[in-house]
Amino acid sequence: MSSVPATSPKTVPQAVTRLLVDKALACRYDTIPADIRELTRQCAMDTIAVTLAARDEPVFRFVLEEALDQGGKAQASVLGTRHRISAQQAALVNGAAAHALDYDD
Repeated sequence: MSSVPATSPKTVPQAVTRLLVDKALACRYDTIPADIRELTRQCAMDTIAVTLAARDEPVFRFVLEEALDQGGKAQASVLGTRHRISAQQAALVNGAAAHALDYDD
């Protein structure tokens, strides 16, 4: 028999999410070492650059067109375009673009 306590599938993700939120809220900019701040800045800039560079990639156009066809509330931007789509669709489209050129760190 397992010694792991039984948990409801709904409680585990909520507990993990709560833990991550609590850790993020406790984090203060001035307590992060300078080298980590610089690496984070470089990674963010790299992600934005490859996302913008992927605008002509077929996967980006396909996912964006599908999101536009589905419609929805204009809540979030598609990087490098004038399109605003739902937050979930924007996460998918921007994420697809960020990975389209496969320049992941």
